[in-house]
Amino acid sequence: MSLTVAGHAFAQQKSAEPFGIDIAAVQPEVKAGSPVKLTVVLTNESNKKMSGSKGFKKGLDLAYRYEIRDTNGDVLTSKYHPDRRVPLEQRTLIRLLEPGQSVKDVIEVNEMYDLSRPGTYTIQLSRQVDGRGLDVKSNKIVVTVLPTEVGKATR
Repeated sequence: MSLTVAGHAFAQQKSAEPFGIDIAAVQPEVKAGSPVKLTVVLTNESNKKMSGSKGFKKGLDLAYRYEIRDTNGDVLTSKYHPDRRVPLEQRTLIRLLEPGQSVKDVIEVNEMYDLSRPGTYTIQLSRQVDGRGLDVKSNKIVVTVLPTEVGKATR
């Protein structure tokens, strides 16, 4: 699509990000104390290869930044020291994504965040664009943590 202003034609630029992040809850409702798992699809939307590498610890992908808000809208803090985003004992998986290629991973956010209290949590991930200092954000999802059944009667 182009735009003509006073005899000058301008191509309308699409402000597409070089990659996309799509997240979904494996289970949108979980009982308190149960794992909160997300499916994460990273798609290279550029016309060149990109890093799809990840550093992970016990199912948590450390290539992403996590914004998790509780029922009150307060941001949850990491279980780890705030000045050290990457915990020790991590593993790294090196991978390159071709243009248009996607990778799908399942991650467990309770590894770094306490989601054991009943309530509603809003989760969004972001990942840094290589060498640009910019972040691409995922869609936001909601996960509900239900109370565990205490004192359930049996017959």
